[in-house]
Amino acid sequence: MRATTLAYALLGAMLPAVLAVDVPASNVSNVAYGQQLQADDEANHWITWEEGKSACSYAQVLGPLVEELCNQVFDLPDSLNLEFRDCDEKGNPNALFSDGQFVRTCKHHKHTINCHKGHNVIKHGKCVE
Repeated sequence: MRATTLAYALLGAMLPAVLAVDVPASNVSNVAYGQQLQADDEANHWITWEEGKSACSYAQVLGPLVEELCNQVFDLPDSLNLEFRDCDEKGNPNALFSDGQFVRTCKHHKHTINCHKGHNVIKHGKCVE
């Protein structure tokens, strides 16, 4: 209690704001994103999955590639209310948010993943710690 009082005296009104900041980054999965050719309608779709897991088995379909990836809220098994934001002119996100809070910077990392089931995944990037 005494340290808090001293800190408040030194930092003034900034202390409540600093203490109120929620830092959910450690609870959020590392996320990868890309596109997949869907066999049922033959349209490319944005997909996302937990980085380090198989994009072929664990991907979640977000929406058609013709729609922007940013501002779509999605869940992954260990992370809820995720959202890609700050997309560049090519539609790649630069940030990952959770419950409206910034949690990760996203990096572009394009390569093809062969799924051996009649489709491939083109990984566009990842948002990792």
